[in-house]
Amino acid sequence: MTPSLRATLGVLTAVALTLPGCATNPVSGRPEVVFMSREKEIELGKKAAEQVAERMTLMTDGELLDYVRSVGERVAARAPRQDVEYSFDIVDMIEPNAFALPGGPVYVSRGLLALFNTEDELANVLAHEVGHVAGRHHVRGDARNKVLGVPTLLGTILAGMTLGQGGAYLAQVAGGGLVAAHSRGQESEADEVGQEVAAEAGWDPLGMSHFLNTLDRYGALEFGESPRTGFFATHPAARERVAVTRENARSLTPAPAETLDRPAFLDKLRGLAVGQDPKAGIFVDDNVFLHPDLGLRIRFPREWSTLNAPSFVMAFEDDGAAQIRLELQGPAQDPREAAREFLLKERRERREAEAKGERPPEALEIERQGRRQFHRRRAFWIEGTIAQGQGTVALYWIPIEDNMYRLTCVVATQLYRRGYGRDCQATARSLRRIRKQEREAIRRVEVEIARAEPGETLEQFNARTGNTWSREETALANGLQADSTLEAGQRLKVALAREYVPAPPPPPPAPEAEPESAAESSPDREEASAGAEGEPETPTAD
Repeated sequence: MTPSLRATLGVLTAVALTLPGCATNPVSGRPEVVFMSREKEIELGKKAAEQVAERMTLMTDGELLDYVRSVGERVAARAPRQDVEYSFDIVDMIEPNAFALPGGPVYVSRGLLALFNTEDELANVLAHEVGHVAGRHHVRGDARNKVLGVPTLLGTILAGMTLGQGGAYLAQVAGGGLVAAHSRGQESEADEVGQEVAAEAGWDPLGMSHFLNTLDRYGALEFGESPRTGFFATHPAARERVAVTRENARSLTPAPAETLDRPAFLDKLRGLAVGQDPKAGIFVDDNVFLHPDLGLRIRFPREWSTLNAPSFVMAFEDDGAAQIRLELQGPAQDPREAAREFLLKERRERREAEAKGERPPEALEIERQGRRQFHRRRAFWIEGTIAQGQGTVALYWIPIEDNMYRLTCVVATQLYRRGYGRDCQATARSLRRIRKQEREAIRRVEVEIARAEPGETLEQFNARTGNTWSREETALANGLQADSTLEAGQRLKVALAREYVPAPPPPPPAPEAEPESAAESSPDREEASAGAEGEPETPTAD
């Protein structure tokens, strides 16, 4: 054995020892090297699903959710891989998107549901995502997957999702770094597997081709070309795949099965929210956020990007130098007491991390604090620095109706001193109860089904039905051309604006019990009474 050969074999042996082993791919039937065991894959998917539920609202509408799950379960029963547990959920997301996690969780957005015109299309898209899971596309094909963790995985999935007002998920929202989306080969494989599975379950495999064509038209209408955001970021080149999937469908024959026709399918979509859903709060002009159910209104800095997540709403500069975040802290109480509880929790978390040998959360070095008065609303304010003074944090506790809210500003210190501090204070000062006229002006836009009159154009149809979609949007949503002439009784999806009636707010969560004494948990500096609204305060001595 020569030295070079001996060295080569040594390297190969070392590499082999780091791998779980070889496996047979359930889709291709070929042996492959995998960097993750089935158990680890399922564990990773479960953790990622928990983070999706925390960062993205999941719809709980009974009938529509049950229907989507029934289609998904029927598809999953024909999947070439049966050693995982498939699940199906609807993400309350405006943009059209669908994605899957390792080990079986599959998600489709309500924005995507609004574009479906047949059950065949829905079944093929769900089957496509099942194809990604069955083909182990999340954990094969690249050595970097060996170190793929939940934050990286979730960051990959959410990286292409924009949430309405021009805001992409920040790294801290998405959970971490980014890696490449599925390869073209994996997309093609998922298309092929999805069509085969859909046909075996009784649906027309042409549904995939039809829907890819709809997505391509959506991209052209919204962006002028097929974009690389939303569904398009993780499912690229829709236009190129239409012809391929159409050709695949010719070799497949749907199995005999009971499926819904188009009218029955469209009825399933009645009441689906289009655009922002007031139930989760909405952004209106000049970055004003209104939440009719919670009864609040706040204005974020103009021209900042915004994000409305399940547990918070925020605005941020795209370069990441500044962000302002509002979240519900608990039931209304004295603002200074709320600040005290927050500081106690932060200290406890740092002690627990240190006891476990983990890196503790960043400590806030408090510089100033005191009571504030914002339009006769009591508030408490703390200002300090983090990261050896490189970042400035301003915290405001402000009660609105029965709830206590915490507004957190995190800004590069140099920018904070140059005027961003005033932006933070102005945002805090803008937080107030929603006014009656503001609440009454809110509308919820919903999918409804309307029948056409003989010979109507789409413009005439829209004017008669009160459809808020444009002619082009109506054509896209219904698989028609913009210059189509309608037939008598033809059923079309429309988007109708209706008065929104807020639901009674749920009871706020009870505050956590704190074991420390009041003396230990007092803020580091005694409060100072504020002067005129918005004036800075001088910290008092310890």
